Amino acid sequence: MLKETVVKCIKYPYRLIKNCCFKIDASNALKRIAHKANSNAKIKVGFIVQMPEIWDKQLTVYEAMLADEMFDPYLIVLPSFDLALNTFKEYGEELEFFRSLYPDEKIILAYYDEKWIDLKELKLNYVFYQRCWENYLPECYTTKNVIKYSKTCYIPYCFHGLNVKKSYYSTLFFYYLYMMFCCSNEQLNEFPKRRNQKRTFSGFPSLEGVINEPVLKYNSILWTPRWTDDKEFGGSTFFKYMYSIMDIKKSFPNTNLVLRPHPLTFQNAIKTHKLTETEIEDYKTELSKMEIQFDKNKLIEDSFLETDILITDFSSVLMTFFLTGKPIIYCAETDNVDFTESFTKIIECSYIAQTWSDVMKYVSLLLRGEDPLKERRYEAIRQMTDDNKESTKRILQYLFDDNRKLAKE
Repeated sequence: MLKETVVKCIKYPYRLIKNCCFKIDASNALKRIAHKANSNAKIKVGFIVQMPEIWDKQLTVYEAMLADEMFDPYLIVLPSFDLALNTFKEYGEELEFFRSLYPDEKIILAYYDEKWIDLKELKLNYVFYQRCWENYLPECYTTKNVIKYSKTCYIPYCFHGLNVKKSYYSTLFFYYLYMMFCCSNEQLNEFPKRRNQKRTFSGFPSLEGVINEPVLKYNSILWTPRWTDDKEFGGSTFFKYMYSIMDIKKSFPNTNLVLRPHPLTFQNAIKTHKLTETEIEDYKTELSKMEIQFDKNKLIEDSFLETDILITDFSSVLMTFFLTGKPIIYCAETDNVDFTESFTKIIECSYIAQTWSDVMKYVSLLLRGEDPLKERRYEAIRQMTDDNKESTKRILQYLFDDNRKLAKE
């Protein structure tokens, strides 16, 4: 016990000092890059991409740059990361996805000829990241290294529905981030004010084009469970309901039932020894026999167009689906989740299921065409849509103004 206490007493001040040193170094690095002149004829922007499933957060920004003569955008594709094996995979679906979408654009393989390419040689003015988790990146592509020659930028990979702890932003990724495009005014208020760092809320790009149409039928159901049991984020009902979900197909055989677990669900299940690869394959086979599908769309917005009812744990995609006007059955695994004001409104307009019996009750209700919360949802939607109008245009203008300000100095 004495030894553990001594170790803790030494580690705590060491971490504080180390953290303080990183903050100072990051502030100086941000200051230096802010004054670096743009030697390019256009504003060169790189997008480090790896997961097709979250490309929707940057898609409109990238495509708007393709159409704007002031910008010169590049896609820098990383191979996928295997969470179970803690290593990078060979190039596969991620590269095929981006090449199929943009066959004539500048797509660069981050890993080429058995080494990571040097981003510095591309002379990019800005570099956008898909995620704020750097364990999925090679060390040379972390914000701490890239900030030495390019301005690092981030549009959150998810819409934040929880009031996060201060420690969330106390990472090297955020310390060395030059420009933070917050997903909401709530995030803008909670994001720390740091010297030489820019932060703004210009709307969330993936929300500006959400189609809101009246639901004429209730037949197609999508289930989107979380991948971790972290109670702080509402927990996960995947292992609790993974076999119960079949009851919907048994009770309503004409219903189109689709599963879209988080992309890391099965990798994490193997890593945590909750499922084996054989058990996963057997599970998928059993679902297939019942004509229950796994969602094949890369972008969840495409899936939402085909969905009438969403059954879900806490997820950032709640906001996107909510804005479609369609009903949500929210599986409340825990009741101590610290929702933001925006997400509190969404939950209040959703059907709350504490048990599987609740899920079946609401599925039955909605499939009969009864949707008592519809008008309440539509009123909340009307209040939320204005914040995200023309968000892509505003983000490009923010980058343009930042670059122009530097040119005038």
